[in-house]
Amino acid sequence: SKQLAVDIFDKVRNSKGIIIGIISGAFIAFFIILLVDFSNVQKMTNYKPNVVTKLYDKNGIVFAELFKQKRDLVPFEKIPEHLQQAFIAIEDSEFKNHWGVNPKGIVRALFINLFSGKIKQGGSTITQQLAKNVFTDRKRSIYRKIKEAFIAVMLEMKFTKNEIMHLYLNQIYLGHGAYGVETAAQFYFKKHVWELNVAESALLATLP
Repeated sequence: SKQLAVDIFDKVRNSKGIIIGIISGAFIAFFIILLVDFSNVQKMTNYKPNVVTKLYDKNGIVFAELFKQKRDLVPFEKIPEHLQQAFIAIEDSEFKNHWGVNPKGIVRALFINLFSGKIKQGGSTITQQLAKNVFTDRKRSIYRKIKEAFIAVMLEMKFTKNEIMHLYLNQIYLGHGAYGVETAAQFYFKKHVWELNVAESALLATLP
């Protein structure tokens, strides 16, 4: 019985070593992935989303558009303040105050979803949504959410709130093949984004 106990102890010790090795390897791999992601976040300074290629005739009139994502970039100063506030109110009311991740928002969404019995609200911040759209494969998984949160924090360290909002509003999908608020404004209202009134801005902000 003494030898049996020794054998069991050896097996447990060996198994423990294997488990520790696997966990350590996973942490090292995740750390390497984060370093790559941090390098990519650094490059976001020169980030240019996919835009429409327009073909003009000899008179300067557009006769065709080529695109994978229909998007027209718009400078931040041309995006109305009331449009920004509409997105903040609906998507991330504490955008100006958090550091990329909002623990209170996550807990609030958890309780709302538990009491409703279905997914009614997400806990992602605007910065996390930007991280998901640019850096992840968007597949629903715990790994993706963890990675998304880390990248969101990196984005907050690298960019100002206005820069994050600018990237987000030019990146986000707003239905019917329209990416970014300028393309969506033209599709839904036949206006440039800077021409939208408060009601139109509020409607646009509900689309995500």
